[in-house]
Amino acid sequence: MLKVYAENKLLAKGKELVNQMSASGCRIGPLTWDAIVKLYIDSGEVEKADSILHKVLLQKKIRPFFSSFMAVMDQYAKRGDIHNTEKIFRRLKKMGYVGRMKQYEALLQAYVTAKTPVYGFRDRMKADNMGSNDLNSTDPTAKCSYQTASPLISLEYSNRWDPMTDERSSIGSSQEAPQIYRFNLEEIECATQYFSEVNLLSKKSSFAATYKGILRDGTEVAVKRINKTSCKSEEAEFLMGLKALTLLRHENLVGLRGFCYSRARGECFLIYDFVANGSLSEYLDVKCDEIHKVLDWSVRVCIIKGIAKGMEYLHSDKPSKPSLLHQNMSSTKVLIDRHFNPLLSSSALHKLLADDAIFSSLKTSAAMGYLAPEYSTN
Repeated sequence: MLKVYAENKLLAKGKELVNQMSASGCRIGPLTWDAIVKLYIDSGEVEKADSILHKVLLQKKIRPFFSSFMAVMDQYAKRGDIHNTEKIFRRLKKMGYVGRMKQYEALLQAYVTAKTPVYGFRDRMKADNMGSNDLNSTDPTAKCSYQTASPLISLEYSNRWDPMTDERSSIGSSQEAPQIYRFNLEEIECATQYFSEVNLLSKKSSFAATYKGILRDGTEVAVKRINKTSCKSEEAEFLMGLKALTLLRHENLVGLRGFCYSRARGECFLIYDFVANGSLSEYLDVKCDEIHKVLDWSVRVCIIKGIAKGMEYLHSDKPSKPSLLHQNMSSTKVLIDRHFNPLLSSSALHKLLADDAIFSSLKTSAAMGYLAPEYSTN
């Protein structure tokens, strides 16, 4: 009867019948739950349908149909609601529903509708033994190309990047640029425990904060979380800045592993190698109870030489990279690895940021003491 009500748009009568069944303690099977879910979807109450399915799962007495979850997931995908589409996707996997192409088509549609880059999608399909070629070639979500106002979003789509291809080359057309990995938001959130304060490495500035993270393979990383409003507004400038970062490879620079962008959060994430021993400033301002941190002269000389080599590399103009300035150099930006080698952090980060964000951060940092007066006052 519920199915009849839903098909004939008799939503009020359908809801009344649901209430009567609930009040009478009538046992409801998966077929009835399916009809109830679709009844609420037809009435435009997708969240209510989602909530009903979740409560049924928590009771662990009835296993709802796959089609019931897909009905809800499809509605979220059509809205471009990535968060809830991902939530249903994960719920289906926990229930053992894997290897079904409809899940991936709906998930991809959510990202495309939201005009958000799809990072790591092919890898996710491979992990579930799915082939990207199984996607319906007539599906408009299988190939997409968007032009958007945000330079961060346009990283993928401005060059007609296909989210289902194997290509992971760095930004720009230069073949000399090293490869970096495009992480998805789920990987970053899991790595940082959803940006827990426990994992906060550096105090939040007006535009960025840095968190410690652990990737799925156990690798420790540092995730720099940058507000989109602080980035360069011109797409061409931003792309050049990101390309400049990918070109930097030196033994005295912190290595960039990859990046991620979340349109929904309005944030960009840069993923670096994690450096274990903190910053140089911790070894220069040693308290009485931290005498073990005092560095002997030979280690200090090695650190000084390493810093000089890193700065020389940044300033030099090479075939593989342009000449760059650090623009925010201080002892807090020099990290010390397990072997007490110095690594310059935040190198060339200013290439991504708007000018007002750069200068506002300089005014509140220790770097002001290292700047030429004519630069800091102009």
